[in-house]
Amino acid sequence: MVSIIQADLRRQKVKHLLAMGIPTVRIAGQLGVHRHTIERDIEALKKDIMESIHKDARRDMLLQIEARRSLMEQYYWRLYYQADNLGGRLSVLKQVQHLFMDWVGILDKLGVIEEILSEPPDWKKEEEEFRKRVLRVREKEKKRHEKHREKEQLIQGTTV
Repeated sequence: MVSIIQADLRRQKVKHLLAMGIPTVRIAGQLGVHRHTIERDIEALKKDIMESIHKDARRDMLLQIEARRSLMEQYYWRLYYQADNLGGRLSVLKQVQHLFMDWVGILDKLGVIEEILSEPPDWKKEEEEFRKRVLRVREKEKKRHEKHREKEQLIQGTTV
């Protein structure tokens, strides 16, 4: 049975040999596998490329939408601070609220919110790392304090 690592390495070799223009039958012969294995590798490579393109396109689209949302938000806040009465400011705040609700709706339709919620929380790991840092700092402070106390005792001992 071929491991995932071996299959990935073979696919990288297949990708390289295909880029050189070598036919699949020759690639199969060079790598010592059946032609169908190479064809499956090519399909897997195509799928990876399409997923990568999809992710890049999705990321670019989200960045463009976020840039537009940010500009709109800045515009609304300028209007808010230029408003000279409470009614004008409330009207602008309603527009800001609609802007954020629309943004959340777009993120939800694109599956971003579900994707974020499905990821395991990193806060536990971060909290544990923070606790370790706090303990290290406390330990350093304790050692520094002990050294300072020892120096004071040495100084007091020599002055008595």
